[in-house]
Amino acid sequence: MHYLLGCILILAFILIYAYGKSFALDSKLFRKIIITAGVIFFTGAIIASPEKSFNAALQGLNTWFNIVCPSLLPFFIGAELMINLKVVDVLGMMLEPIMRPLFNVPGCGSFPFVMSITSGYPVGSKIVAGLYEQKKCSRIEAQRLLSFCSTSGPLFMMGAVGIGMLNLKAGGTIIAVSHYLGAITTGLIFKFYKRKNDGKAVFTSTTYKKAARLNGFLTSETKPLGYLLSEAVKNSVNSLLMVGGFIILFSVIINLLIISGFIDTISHFLLLIFSPLGIDKSLASPIASGLFEITIGSKLITASKALMYQKIIASSGIIAWGGFSIHAQVASMISNTDLSMKTYIASKLFHGLFSSIYAYLIIRFAKIPLGSVETFLYDSIMPYASGNAWLSSLSWGFEKFTDSLIILLIFAFLCAIVSKLSVILRRLRP
Repeated sequence: MHYLLGCILILAFILIYAYGKSFALDSKLFRKIIITAGVIFFTGAIIASPEKSFNAALQGLNTWFNIVCPSLLPFFIGAELMINLKVVDVLGMMLEPIMRPLFNVPGCGSFPFVMSITSGYPVGSKIVAGLYEQKKCSRIEAQRLLSFCSTSGPLFMMGAVGIGMLNLKAGGTIIAVSHYLGAITTGLIFKFYKRKNDGKAVFTSTTYKKAARLNGFLTSETKPLGYLLSEAVKNSVNSLLMVGGFIILFSVIINLLIISGFIDTISHFLLLIFSPLGIDKSLASPIASGLFEITIGSKLITASKALMYQKIIASSGIIAWGGFSIHAQVASMISNTDLSMKTYIASKLFHGLFSSIYAYLIIRFAKIPLGSVETFLYDSIMPYASGNAWLSSLSWGFEKFTDSLIILLIFAFLCAIVSKLSVILRRLRP
């Protein structure tokens, strides 16, 4: 029955699409018809299943309040302050020699990348949007940054998925390593995105003197710290409320899609692809769910009957893809800019593909044993699994934000040393 309902829904959208094309409807009108049909279905499904919708919304609310909110709040506030105090300008000038040759972006692009890999979705996209709005980078450079600065965090991959779901420490490590390698590879590819807009790095002996003068603390234009702090808190809370709304919304949407049989219908189409590739059939439905929401998808993938290596590869691909729930959060973060969501989604497809390939290569050639079960680190990696979830997650957020700053400072210090050595070597040449 559910499978039949899912087929009817897909057929209805196909008919709407065909109707719009055949009558040459205006693109805006056509989009409005699609959105209206989706909203009507969504509202009707909630009315038909109020109890299940309520439970799904409550689950999403608990996830946001106990885990997401306290974990991301320090990153959001800290990032706002560092951008407005122009600390990012200083770090950007010092890290320009690394970021420009590798990714064809300004040095300040190192900030959202490091913040993203230590905290997770959607911190990187929020910081990139902030840098673009502050005119720290061009539109093309911001688009390049989005391609590799939107990543999951180690807490989710190594803790929640690796140890909490797979019961395998090595599995989480493989997922995390392949995830970040996939992000870097995507960034290396997108450095060629609209190459005509390339900028040039500055490699002079006065680079770091200029960087020091960029510091907002030393200029009279810097606004009072109290004002900057209040603005940072206000903007961060607004962003977190928006993220929470999307988490709750997609918790309900995923639940309704499962009830309606829409997910099962998609999984039947995925089976047509999986069968020739030798992929376990039990992964079809979990991957279909993961296309929309990665936490639910990861849970279903790890609970499937597939072999462990296939679970790891599938989880790596789904987490890198991000799911439509994450895409909606990113869309909200960049809504005040003219950055393209189409280009971003294309980059996430690359990210998902590369992460799966890297996971396969690591398993294939590193010969990591996947048979042992290790759960002893679960409580230490998952702070919110114990006692006071909110305070534990908040403490973890501050700790990881500090780690991010330390990593940035180390990279900046190394760049300063390399730059100084290059100047000395040039002077020693005959």
